[in-house]
Amino acid sequence: MTTTTMGRGARWTVLAGAMALLAAVAVGAVLQGGNGGGGPAGSFMDHDELEKRVGVLAESTEWPSSGRPSAAQMVSGLEPDELVEPGYEEIIVKIASTCSWYTSWRAASDTSDAGAATRALKVMTDVIPGYYAQDTAGVVLYHDNARKAALGDASGVDQWLRANACQELLGGGSGR
Repeated sequence: MTTTTMGRGARWTVLAGAMALLAAVAVGAVLQGGNGGGGPAGSFMDHDELEKRVGVLAESTEWPSSGRPSAAQMVSGLEPDELVEPGYEEIIVKIASTCSWYTSWRAASDTSDAGAATRALKVMTDVIPGYYAQDTAGVVLYHDNARKAALGDASGVDQWLRANACQELLGGGSGR
């Protein structure tokens, strides 16, 4: 087992990224109660509406050749009676997409599939940081993960996969 020790700056970057992610989740917080159905701003979506919106958004999102998780899989971490604010589907799809691309890069690196690794690295560099553009520390974290990956260092990718429970989200993919 290899243990990676992060320097003080890296720990703060990871902490800032995690805090920003928690803040984003809090904005679209999973709530009990409300009027459901995904109506006008200020209303809430039920599980079925969220799954439908996740599916629509996922169809317009680029995924690695390994495929994308189903909308049902992406929302499986929520209780069936939980209600969420409109917009929560974006958080779910962005996290699932990041999990998928990071997992794809990791698998391609492990098997020396240069083509797949290059494609995943391009998305990790050019697309994923834009998912989190409102979070400066997050953008830095995603660029740093891509930079390390380009140098063959999987530590940032592996840490992100574990921290975001990607194995469960993707239905058994590598969560390392």
